[in-house]
Amino acid sequence: MELPPTQRHVLSHTLGHGSTTRPRLLAATGLSKPSVNDAVSSLEGAGYVRRNGRHLPVTGKPAVLFEAAEEVGWVLGIDLGSSHIELMAVDLAGMDRAHVSVTESGGPGGARRREPSPSVVDRAVEQLTEWC
Repeated sequence: MELPPTQRHVLSHTLGHGSTTRPRLLAATGLSKPSVNDAVSSLEGAGYVRRNGRHLPVTGKPAVLFEAAEEVGWVLGIDLGSSHIELMAVDLAGMDRAHVSVTESGGPGGARRREPSPSVVDRAVEQLTEWC
């Protein structure tokens, strides 16, 4: 499902920033208050963001905190070394959810390689398949 531009703009400012409030989104996006309110309500209804408590300022009214819902999506990072492959899965809220290092068996002292062996690649693919 493709989001309307206003919702994409609000969601992009929510991702990776932890919890935020409507007033913070107003300041960050430059959108009008009704536009931010509509976007947050639509994103919450669609499951892209969720409430995460309340912000209690020293003065003024409490504000509802929102964060990106971790179930919405993931980012996978893959680092190919000469004898290992590092895999990392991070949810869209920016939280590290899984990190695995797949290395050559036998430890150091083996022949120096320019790329991981087929067995390391196969084990990394198995790990990615399991995560998916």
